[in-house]
Amino acid sequence: MVKLKRFAGGIAVAAAGALILTPLTPVPSLATPAGDNVVINEVYTRGDSADGTLRDFVELYNPTTEAISLDGMSLQYFSKKNLTAVKASVSPLQGTIAAKGYFLVAGNSADKNGQHEAFQKYNPDAQGNFSLAGNDGSVILAKGTEALTVAGDTSADANVIDAFGWGATKVFESVANANNSRGDKSFQRASGADTNNNASDFSVSTATPQNSKGTVTPAEPTDPQTPEPSDPQNPEPVANIISIEEIQGTGPASTMVDQTVTTRGEVTAIYPTGGFNGAYIQFNGTNPNASDAVFIYSKDFAKQFQIGDFVEVTGKVSEYQPRGATTSSTQISATSFKKIDRPEGVEAIKPLELEAAPDTEEGREALEGMLLQITKAHTVTDNYGTNRYGTVLLTTQDKPLRQPSDVYNPASNPNEIGALEAANKASIIALDDGQSTDYTNFKYPNHLIPVPYLNVNDPLRVGSKVTIKKPVVLDFRFQWNYQPTEPVNVKGVDNTDKWIDITNNERPAAPGDFSEAGANLTLTSFNVLNYFTDLGENEAGCKYYRDREARPVTANYCNVRGAYSKAAFERQQAKIVAAINELDSSIVGLEEIENSAKFGHDRDESLKQLVQELNKAAGADKWTFVPSPKDVPADEDVIRLAYIYQPAEVTPIGDSSILMGSEWFTGYAREPLAQEWQALDEGQPVGTKFVTVVNHFKSKGSLAKKFENDEDEWQGNNNLLRIAQAQEVTNWVAVQFAGKPTILLGDLNSYSKEDPVLTIEEAGYTSVADMFNIQNASYLFGARVGSLDHGLANDLAKDLVVGADVWDVNAMEPLAFEYSRYNYNVKADQLFDLTPYRSSDHNPLKMGLKTFEKMPEPGDPGEDRVVTPAAPEFINPSASDPASCTVKPFATVKDMEGVKYTVTVDGKELKANAEGKFVYPYGKTIIVKAEPVDGFTFAPNAKTEWSWTAMMNDKCNTGVSKPLAKTGVETGLLAIVALMLAGAGVGAVRASRVK
Repeated sequence: MVKLKRFAGGIAVAAAGALILTPLTPVPSLATPAGDNVVINEVYTRGDSADGTLRDFVELYNPTTEAISLDGMSLQYFSKKNLTAVKASVSPLQGTIAAKGYFLVAGNSADKNGQHEAFQKYNPDAQGNFSLAGNDGSVILAKGTEALTVAGDTSADANVIDAFGWGATKVFESVANANNSRGDKSFQRASGADTNNNASDFSVSTATPQNSKGTVTPAEPTDPQTPEPSDPQNPEPVANIISIEEIQGTGPASTMVDQTVTTRGEVTAIYPTGGFNGAYIQFNGTNPNASDAVFIYSKDFAKQFQIGDFVEVTGKVSEYQPRGATTSSTQISATSFKKIDRPEGVEAIKPLELEAAPDTEEGREALEGMLLQITKAHTVTDNYGTNRYGTVLLTTQDKPLRQPSDVYNPASNPNEIGALEAANKASIIALDDGQSTDYTNFKYPNHLIPVPYLNVNDPLRVGSKVTIKKPVVLDFRFQWNYQPTEPVNVKGVDNTDKWIDITNNERPAAPGDFSEAGANLTLTSFNVLNYFTDLGENEAGCKYYRDREARPVTANYCNVRGAYSKAAFERQQAKIVAAINELDSSIVGLEEIENSAKFGHDRDESLKQLVQELNKAAGADKWTFVPSPKDVPADEDVIRLAYIYQPAEVTPIGDSSILMGSEWFTGYAREPLAQEWQALDEGQPVGTKFVTVVNHFKSKGSLAKKFENDEDEWQGNNNLLRIAQAQEVTNWVAVQFAGKPTILLGDLNSYSKEDPVLTIEEAGYTSVADMFNIQNASYLFGARVGSLDHGLANDLAKDLVVGADVWDVNAMEPLAFEYSRYNYNVKADQLFDLTPYRSSDHNPLKMGLKTFEKMPEPGDPGEDRVVTPAAPEFINPSASDPASCTVKPFATVKDMEGVKYTVTVDGKELKANAEGKFVYPYGKTIIVKAEPVDGFTFAPNAKTEWSWTAMMNDKCNTGVSKPLAKTGVETGLLAIVALMLAGAGVGAVRASRVK
């Protein structure tokens, strides 16, 4: 059987193995008391429990003499306090259950102890949506697929075919079963009768799940477990050799499924350890549309042969297809095999050279299992699960795949967003590691195998280029893979460098201060990844995630959300401190920092400690924090928003303020936090005051109940709630900070073109990322990058923002490098460092703000400062003063450091009046000249002289002719030039140093 890395809710249909077991099943019941319908025969509820050995399941039985269709029926799960089924857990059934037959439905419980792999051998008939509570709950076999509401005792309910309740549940038949099931025990019908009494009808015994085939085909055990028995007896040889390409065929699946065949080929890839339990063989055929390779499922085969051996194999053909997949993989479950001489004229297999695997299912099917040499470097687009499964997701595109809703809005651009996602799916392919090992399942010694491809000194960053150095086979296990021809790593040996080269993986430095664009302070938001100074070890009953040596690392669904132990916290804190100090922003808005008031401390306790550690690392009192305002929400989350800042660069104006009493935030998300600021210059407040509002909207994960059916195919859960939050914060700012430059920043949990971001833009805000065409993204999810973290400036603030960039410090780094995965593998010293990289899971956006004009520092002795003189402004008021000549033409000249202006009319110097105007008669020509003063020089090609002749006012008898003979330019053209000059205003000073 082609084994998968992840069960992923799918149902594995195993091929025949070396052992056939007949389970000791409970005595079948009589269905309903009338014995005329399907019954619930066995229920296993420990799948999510620490002692669980299998995944949750419900076994059905048909005690009648006729087959019964399950179409239109459903299994429905009720939690212990509810009389209405959990809607998401309703599992519609399809198919037929044979007379005296069984039907096995798998649950979707977690895989904490390898339960999924242990359950695969039972080959469930269907995948359910339920995850059963271990101690209390109910399951109903219902007529129809709509979630039922029942009265409690379902014995007389016409919509209920059968029901079983256990523990302190409200739903049952007559009386719930009070027994406890533990470990490998399940609830099973005790006497074979269905008397509509759960207490007497069911007892607890060792679980014996039974599928519709009535037998159990055991899967290969995961190393290290008892090896399978010795080779089966070889049957009589089959004279008819069928070629591999005939077995594979040209369609998506073999036409020879369930047939026993004999074929021949060369071993091209072999997996004696690591869980694949088999090998690939290949024999070159003549049909380009059919694969020449097939997987041989047999652990003994893999142990007996080597790559290059020519073999003959007999076995049964099958297709393996995980739940939800449209692709299956052809395999032969070997019953006999032997090494034979290579036939005369048959050449050794050479890998097919390709830049990349085809991007269509048909193209990949035609190469399934074949040996390839991939010549083109691929781009890493996901490294999140590499530390667990040794799998890297690659794309043939030049850059990582983009979240479609980061580029297009699904309502405005439905065709474009669909096309982008189709292109994403077509281009993605995985680099696997030749095994199905879960390196983080510490129940087994898998952690002693060095996890491949990962090293902080040569980081496998998203966006890196990977060149595959050796031939691989193209196979399908959960996804299409470039599969190494053997396990990449084994205990004590890391062969990563033999298999791949990683390039384009330089870790970027933090963005600068944007001073070249004129910025005089910087602004950032930073997600500190549940920075909690209160630890899990200090919370009674707090469970934890542990490392490979059973030492606690992080809290597991406690009030505390961060580190469990002091050692883990210190590793987390060191990376966050390094990142914030390297960012070096004037103002930092923080998300996911502990709300210490929830743990009996001052609300700012964790914030104070972070500032202390930042200053300790900086070697000076560089940082301080904005204290909590007097008024805070009565019912807050355990995480909050906050500000830290550099008091030498900026000062807060007044107290901070929190958006209070909002139905859209309270109980759903962190309330926005606002603060007004002003820059400092040599310790003095200067320039434009501005407001920042840091945000952390409701996530896309757990579904809130504020809106019914608040689910969106492209925008995730809670999109309507986030739209309401966006409207609320912009309305609040419009009232609270009316007429003030305002920047909204933080984690909006919305990609760039999703409705909540567009809602803010429609309220008069501009995306800073759009202003500066920022290409870097702030987050990675599902092998696609996009920005959940944003800066949005209103019209008064956008001119203050002169630069911005996203620092790719966190999201592009492997999860393996995070403090939360410390010592998860034997090569722990190569998977963690104290640098800023992977200090969090979000990349920060840094913005440069110019809130005041600051002249450059004086030059050194012997150096002249270069300036460009500003142009004067000429005003001719005659058009607006036709009745009198009391208002005359004038010019204005702005004083400029380093420039001396001289103004003349008819060769005589004019002086400015008290209003700073150089007034002269109609019809006269005014000349303005600029000269540099000592220590300054003019820029090359700078203009230094301007002249203008005021148009004659016919009602003013000046006796001066109108034409300007000096230039020969017509008055109309001069008027146009005048308007252009007036529109240009006064030029800016440009200063630099020249020797």
